[in-house]
Amino acid sequence: MARRAARAAFIVAIAVATAGAVSYVTNSAEISDLKLIAIEAAQLKDISGLYGEAPPETPVFRVRFSTRNDLVALANAIDAYTIRNRLLVGDGCNPDLKTMSYARVAFMLLDFTRVFDAKGSIEGRGLGASDASDEYVFHFGVVPRELPEFVSSGLNEAPLCFALTGESRTGRALSTNLVPLPKEALAEAAAQFDC
Repeated sequence: MARRAARAAFIVAIAVATAGAVSYVTNSAEISDLKLIAIEAAQLKDISGLYGEAPPETPVFRVRFSTRNDLVALANAIDAYTIRNRLLVGDGCNPDLKTMSYARVAFMLLDFTRVFDAKGSIEGRGLGASDASDEYVFHFGVVPRELPEFVSSGLNEAPLCFALTGESRTGRALSTNLVPLPKEALAEAAAQFDC
């Protein structure tokens, strides 16, 4: 009788653990507090983390943002997430739309997807790494020959925004809120480029 009760309890424990694991994997991790801090101008050759991803003279926008979530800890935990930036253009900034329209400006841009903090890439720091800061950076570039058109008309063609996306080692998805990149802030940063 005691053996039968122990076996039943063991089976229930396995079922509960399995249900918990399935629930963990199927529920996405959500971050809803991304906030834009600043947009700055640079060249790819001045950003060591982007070396080799485009020509050195590529104009690059450095986008600084904050979140109360520790992205370094999320990327370096046992269930390590691969965290990537998603630069969205035009209709992509409105998730409620069912159809997407063409935006020429999307073809002017280079999306560098890695996310950084003050020490470098947030990934690959070792199990248990964390970050005391709440400020992070991602970059996107403009195809050099397209820069004059991007500044003169591309900024007015379609809105730009960003979000983070990713997946854990167990397949659990990561999603965040969308953050607009104001045209005025992009234009101010773009004014530092030689067009």
